Amino acid sequence: RLFLMVILIQGLSLAWLPSCSTETELIAFSVVFGGSSGARVALVSLVLWELYGAEKVPHLFGLAGLAIGVGTLIGPTLVGSIYDLTGSYGTAFLTSACLVLVSIPCMLASYWDAARYREVSKADLEEV
Repeated sequence: RLFLMVILIQGLSLAWLPSCSTETELIAFSVVFGGSSGARVALVSLVLWELYGAEKVPHLFGLAGLAIGVGTLIGPTLVGSIYDLTGSYGTAFLTSACLVLVSIPCMLASYWDAARYREVSKADLEEV
């Protein structure tokens, strides 16, 4: 749940960024977004361990790193393209916020799938 809250905070802070017009607001954005980014990085391996078990963490952490790398590769190009089309970074940041917020249902689906897998595994162990 904490991980989902962190993702939600990141998405909402990105949506807030285009309306920041003063130095104080930009500092506040930096604190909120930076704090949630740091928390997300710190929580990824813990969430993977909780959902899928210790034996799968290295493999899944690598896949998560791949997804982050692809986002890092595509993100600046996407933002630049949106800026070229609209003449505004606001639209680019709102698009980024939407992409981050779309990840929440994906994470919920992962939680539910992992919970179902654990229940099936537990039932298999009880039969033995």
